[in-house]
Amino acid sequence: MKTGRKRIELTLKKVKEIFNDELIDEVCEIYTQLIIDAELYDDSLNQLITDYEELFRDYKYDGQYTWIALAYTQFELGMLVPEIKEKAIATIKDELNKITHSNKAKLTKDQLLEFHKLLNSPLPKKLIISNPKYYTCKWQVGDVFATKLNRDIYEDYGLQGKYIMFVKVGEHICYPKHICPKILIYNWYGDEPIFDIEYIKKLDFLPTSLVRNYINYKVFLTIESEKELKKVDIKYLGNVKNLKFTKELKEDIANENSKQFSSLKTLSSHMIPIKSFIKMGYKITPNDNQIVDLK
Repeated sequence: MKTGRKRIELTLKKVKEIFNDELIDEVCEIYTQLIIDAELYDDSLNQLITDYEELFRDYKYDGQYTWIALAYTQFELGMLVPEIKEKAIATIKDELNKITHSNKAKLTKDQLLEFHKLLNSPLPKKLIISNPKYYTCKWQVGDVFATKLNRDIYEDYGLQGKYIMFVKVGEHICYPKHICPKILIYNWYGDEPIFDIEYIKKLDFLPTSLVRNYINYKVFLTIESEKELKKVDIKYLGNVKNLKFTKELKEDIANENSKQFSSLKTLSSHMIPIKSFIKMGYKITPNDNQIVDLK
């Protein structure tokens, strides 16, 4: 027996195969995400249709087929709405008439007749999906962690297998509604983590990217579950009380428009952005436990 999410996955795959249209895919994906997020109401469905109104009426590029795709998606999930069915059936009839007179349509006559038959069939069992569980970061602002670097490029700079440290400085919402940490990375590396908070307080932070002459320091770490967190090698070192930042860092931490992301899976392999350092003109000369000469 297919799970709710598996039914959604298979339905969206079928939509992609049949209609081969990115915008149609997008509408159906948003619709199913509303179901997953337990936010599917009459108003939200109407808003989706309003948001993509031009697509539904775009006869020049077969946008009207969105009605059929959306109706098919609803049918497969046992949630076909009469108004959507009516629009889809009307579109099918128009397209069949088009084939009769010009033999031009996005779908074949057989496909259209199959959809007509399907949408007039008894609905399958209504999709039941468990309420979504969103991750909320339990780390406190000021919590410091260490993780070990693991990527071939680090070997060239004497950093492979070394520990680096980062600190939580805030939170952000990552898709769809997970509450995840914003972090800063210390300009430090070592064979073993250090637990001297007073020493850690004195360390500088590393820039992580340069975008249109804007230097990013913060990293938006994406985490989706505690289970995911347990799979990575992260060591808790302690908490830095009353974190103090320069004006530049404060502005960067607060800036939601400029984002550098890292997932837990890429934490050990992409935490130190070698290419970005080179682009920014910094010398990567690890010495005295500093990764980059920031002067």
